[in-house]
Amino acid sequence: KGGAIRKGDWKAVFWGGKERRIWELYELSGDGNEMSDLATKEPQRLDSLKQEWSAWYAEVFPQY
Repeated sequence: KGGAIRKGDWKAVFWGGKERRIWELYELSGDGNEMSDLATKEPQRLDSLKQEWSAWYAEVFPQY
């Protein structure tokens, strides 16, 4: 399983299920091929995108 959220030039993607999600963060204007994971360098930005994704998911799939 996986998913993603994009906001502007930033994209957060994850792999795995609820129990163990692995998140990655990319800045697409300088890294269009998603080669440099910035999750550890931009933890606040990643957390913000994760929260937005979680809110969207809860709205679209309230039964989960």
